[in-house]
Amino acid sequence: RIVMIHPGVDIERFRPGLPTQDLRDRLGMQGAAKLVLSVGRLSRRKGFDTTIRCMPRLLEAGLDVHYAVIGIGEDREYLSALIAEHGLNGRAHLLGHVPMDDLPRWYNACDLFVLANRDIGGDTEGFGMVYVEAAACGKGAIAGRAGGTGSAVIDGVTGLRVDANSDIPLSEALLTLLRDDH
Repeated sequence: RIVMIHPGVDIERFRPGLPTQDLRDRLGMQGAAKLVLSVGRLSRRKGFDTTIRCMPRLLEAGLDVHYAVIGIGEDREYLSALIAEHGLNGRAHLLGHVPMDDLPRWYNACDLFVLANRDIGGDTEGFGMVYVEAAACGKGAIAGRAGGTGSAVIDGVTGLRVDANSDIPLSEALLTLLRDDH
């Protein structure tokens, strides 16, 4: 008999209720603005670009939303160019590396965690500890359907899993969860 045990996180470190106003202020967020957060290496399979492409639709739908990405990697220039192309300067933020003590606070600062992973040429996401970190901070998540993320995000329970190869299903999931006040 085999029992799979998934990794966990330090729930003293990753927990709800941490102070966040200074982080939201740093992004220029006002009042009830929503924050979507992603954390991970800046590589194509993580889907940061797909989330950026969804932002104009969220804004057109009347949401006051910002998108922050924590991470470093080879796609930084590509993502910066995409942000500029879509006119999202001041709305989409590439934060780079953040101090380890601030990471749980960033999860607390967000309204929704997104890592819209996809398979690119056989390169795919594994389990995804970032989803567990977000959940430990009381945040729902959107994950792609590729790879092993289904073990970390239970579709319809702890978040949503979408086909992240297209912005349409991701935009719909973002709109659904960002409009949901429950």
